[in-house]
Amino acid sequence: MTMTGVYGVLVGAAALVMAAVAAVGIVSVVTGWVPRWERGKVRRPRLWGYGALVSAVGMSVFVFLGPFDDALSARTVLAFAGLAAWVLGAAVQMMARRPGRTV
Repeated sequence: MTMTGVYGVLVGAAALVMAAVAAVGIVSVVTGWVPRWERGKVRRPRLWGYGALVSAVGMSVFVFLGPFDDALSARTVLAFAGLAAWVLGAAVQMMARRPGRTV
């Protein structure tokens, strides 16, 4: 299957978005920096970065394996595992908005 037309453009756009999310996640883990629109809400920037990385990887697996090609197969199971990883990453990002515990 070749990626031509609108499908190729959509796959390219999804790849750019996931690469940008992963890059922001890496920068957050390494330096503690978060994007401007998240600065007031995020209490633990490194944890937020790990959540962004997990979300980017999970959504990339989901989008690029294409779970809707055929009936239940190993590829479909992996695609839905990617979706679960994306939800897990979003949950980690939400946890990063809460203050940490010092117990």
